[in-house]
Amino acid sequence: KHYPVPYNWRRIFLFVFSGVALYLISIPFSEVQPLLRYSIHTILITIFILIYLKVEKINIWRLKL
Repeated sequence: KHYPVPYNWRRIFLFVFSGVALYLISIPFSEVQPLLRYSIHTILITIFILIYLKVEKINIWRLKL
């Protein structure tokens, strides 16, 4: 039997595009001082997490830890 899965391709491409874009932004910073590089990479990872939370409509203040 065949059960098609209704993938949300728009959302998948958004995550892939966001990841690739943030990676391309990080490339020029690979030759800078380590502290600056780690700071920039941390900011970029935070941006990706915020994009994910926004797209998935997750409110971090309502999460039960």
